Amino acid sequence: MIFSLLKLHRINDLRELSIFTLKLRLKMRSPIMRENVRNFVKIIAKELDIKEPIIEIGSFQVPGQEELANLRSIFPMKKFIGCDMRNGKGVDKIENVECLSLSDESVGTVLILDTLEHVENCFKTLDEIYRVLNKEGIVIMSSVMDFPIHDYPSDYWRFTPEAFNLLLSKFPIKMIGIQGNPDHPHTVFAIGIKSNNFLSYNKIFNNLKSNPSINSPIGVLDKIKYKYSAAQIILRCLFGKQAPQFTIHCKNETR
Repeated sequence: MIFSLLKLHRINDLRELSIFTLKLRLKMRSPIMRENVRNFVKIIAKELDIKEPIIEIGSFQVPGQEELANLRSIFPMKKFIGCDMRNGKGVDKIENVECLSLSDESVGTVLILDTLEHVENCFKTLDEIYRVLNKEGIVIMSSVMDFPIHDYPSDYWRFTPEAFNLLLSKFPIKMIGIQGNPDHPHTVFAIGIKSNNFLSYNKIFNNLKSNPSINSPIGVLDKIKYKYSAAQIILRCLFGKQAPQFTIHCKNETR
């Protein structure tokens, strides 16, 4: 009798563990807002004159992440339109990023954060973003590099800084950076500016380059949650807190 009860208890524990593991896997396979990305956007919002309307591509807020993923509070009193390919929390407009319904030069700022890895045709996407941005328009983008495969609907790409530079080739001014180990970064960031007036952005970019608070490394618990091996966790702890590195590109010049 006691053996049977212990066996039943063990089965229940295993069942609960299986359910917990399944929920964790499902969460990991959904796109999530990372704290370092939100932190980067907050700093950009303080440094740059963010133009309206602000369009966020990939604005769907995963259940349980509503507060972290809600970027509207960073831009109070500004017109903010959340766009995604599916309805849900945070979505104001259904859009296909490869064929936007927005008019030419009708947008002030585009946010596309940890979304490009889910887009089939990234070059077409950046062409569309360039088209809808006005003459002073700005795109703020990020993507994962050292990160597990995650869905919705599919996970296609990992980008190096040079890949972001290539994607932003139409933009006269761009700032591209990484966070984490320079040889194995966990995040790639970029700002693309449609204006060619570099002097008006030079001071801002230098402020961003020297801002240590941009780097918000992934913690040990996050690394365990993301199922990294012990060796990876140790390496990331040793090298994951390096200051962010940024390169400014302007009119075929690299600074």
